[in-house]
Amino acid sequence: MNEGKGSDEEPPESRAGPSGQSPAGPRGETVSIMEQLAHDLRSPISALVVLAEGLRDDLDHELEPVHRRRLDLLYGAAVSVEHLLHDLVQLSRDDEELQLSRSEPFSLEALLRETCDAVAPLAEVQGRGVTCRHGEPDRRKGPRAALKWILLALARTPLKERVEGDLELFAVPKSNDREQDSKGGHQVELGVAGPGPGPDPEVVEEVAEVAAGLRDRTRACYSNSGLELAFRMVRLIGCELSVTREPGPGIRYSFILSLPPASADGPSVR
Repeated sequence: MNEGKGSDEEPPESRAGPSGQSPAGPRGETVSIMEQLAHDLRSPISALVVLAEGLRDDLDHELEPVHRRRLDLLYGAAVSVEHLLHDLVQLSRDDEELQLSRSEPFSLEALLRETCDAVAPLAEVQGRGVTCRHGEPDRRKGPRAALKWILLALARTPLKERVEGDLELFAVPKSNDREQDSKGGHQVELGVAGPGPGPDPEVVEEVAEVAAGLRDRTRACYSNSGLELAFRMVRLIGCELSVTREPGPGIRYSFILSLPPASADGPSVR
């Protein structure tokens, strides 16, 4: 049975240092509060993964299709959150901007699926679906960690609007395999589209200016924290977030990034 992604990684060596100091890590350095919190959360999340997997196996022939589907949603969300906590631990151990922008091989399909799994229970509660669409080649090289958090932040934004209709996460090539941009990589458009009017254009502009450091944080940021985070992280990887309204009505959040194909004989793709 799956023990969880982070179960074989040692936690900080001590939970409480002398005289109330922060605990020390394996090399004696101070462990950040964020790393401690992520470590502490991974254990109960890993337990949820194990329990959900056990229930799926034990009740496989007894569950009605709707209950089976909902249990699968819970299991997928628990696994996705477990992966996110693993990434948080890594971010807390080093320069977060360096870690987020680090280029590595990854799978577009896996990236979208993990994000879909994380937000699927929220969509289910609202009676909505979440779909994924990606192009080929699937194996790419780029800032996987940043892309995961950006897509998650963008997916949460339209789900805050209580409207009918499904959400789509996409990662589709903007150029064919023979066309390369000036950076030597293939352009891919990534983002989220869904029904609903979305935030007012004035709010989008205000949040974008805050994310760019052009003005102090405003009230609009507190009610659009996911969008603010997406703007900040898209800027971090050298892109520009586009917010467009489509007929329907609908809202589309997207950005374009150079993601060259990863070598077929390279390291494993997550």
